[in-house]
Amino acid sequence: VSGTGIETDGEVTVRLGLRRGRTLAMPELRTPPEPTPLWSAGAYVTTGHAPELLEAARHALRGMLAHLGEEYGLGFTDAYILASACVDLRVSQIVDAPHYTVSALLPQGLFAR
Repeated sequence: VSGTGIETDGEVTVRLGLRRGRTLAMPELRTPPEPTPLWSAGAYVTTGHAPELLEAARHALRGMLAHLGEEYGLGFTDAYILASACVDLRVSQIVDAPHYTVSALLPQGLFAR
């Protein structure tokens, strides 16, 4: 908020997977479970990065609609309805001026089997 950042040493463990035959316009990821019922299975996240905030949100949502179609076989209209009701948009960063990053989070608990 004040233009200052806090940086620290740390270690991060990342597990990467390759999905052959799929081209991503922006990064996508899965988050670990959170201690709340809706997010207890984690989330699938698509991201958007653009010079305007709404454009970044559109990129993130387009990625999510593509994911819902490819992963769950939803048509565009059904994916759009589900995203409208269940996808959480979050501003991920605004400090990389003149670009913004928005993340679209889909709780994986919706698809519990």
